[in-house]
Amino acid sequence: MGISGRPRSNVDEDVKLVEGDMLAADVGEATHIFLSSLCFGPQLMEQITEKLSKEAVKLQCLATLRALPRSNSVFRYTGAVFAEMTWTGVEGTAIRLYSLTRICALENSDHP
Repeated sequence: MGISGRPRSNVDEDVKLVEGDMLAADVGEATHIFLSSLCFGPQLMEQITEKLSKEAVKLQCLATLRALPRSNSVFRYTGAVFAEMTWTGVEGTAIRLYSLTRICALENSDHP
C-alpha cells in the first residue's frame, strides 16, 4: 500500500508517454495530458481544445504552456505551477492547469 492507503501503482503500466500529432492521437483513455504548446498558434490551440472536449472523456487535468483560447467554455482554469525548462533557469516557466467543466460539475454535484 502507498502512503495514501491506496495500492501502489506500477508506473510502467499506469503511465504512457506519447509523442506525436495531437490531432491524430487517440485521447479517449487519457486522464492527464501535457501540451508543450509554446509554439502553437491560436488556430491549433482551438483545434486541440475542440478535439479534447469531444474525445478525452476521462481527462482530469490538462497542462499546457500556452493559455487555452478565451472562447473556450469546456475547460476551467485551475491554476499554474512553475517548472524548470531547458530554456529557463530555476525560476522556471508557467504551466497552466485546466480541468473539464463536466468533471467540475460532477465533483460539485450533490449526487453520490
